[in-house]
Amino acid sequence: MTSRIDYNNPAANGAFGLPYHYELLADRRRLTPLRRAVELAARGRRVLESGTGSGILSILAARAGARAVYAVEKDPCVAAFARRNFRLAGVDSIVRLIHDDVRNVGLADLGGERVGMVIAENLSTWNVTEPQIPVMNYVNQNLAEDSAIRIPGHLYHRAE
Repeated sequence: MTSRIDYNNPAANGAFGLPYHYELLADRRRLTPLRRAVELAARGRRVLESGTGSGILSILAARAGARAVYAVEKDPCVAAFARRNFRLAGVDSIVRLIHDDVRNVGLADLGGERVGMVIAENLSTWNVTEPQIPVMNYVNQNLAEDSAIRIPGHLYHRAE
């Protein structure tokens, strides 16, 4: 049986292909609580999504009334997918896609000020193929207000 990581990342380079993102979009058990949290918190805020993937959470933030959404994605194929989704959802005037590693993003990329909400969905390979601890440390130290809402707010990491 092919593992989920081998199927979605056959080059073993930390990048996940579009099948993985389609799989995530179809997972209502995962997406429903994230959607609710974003809808409750995004109104009037400036939002940063680290690792936007398909862009669904940035789209939800824009539709919930965020003032601005900065969606950061470093994978070029996935970034193109997200850009298309923003256009098709009609939120490309609110959502700005930044095609880069979030650790290369500065305040100038965010309109010169820190964001009041951070979305950083932690995938099933969190901290295995994705360096989320250094990423979140960078975001917290350089891009987010101290009082920013973070979704998710807590994380429990288990190895099986």
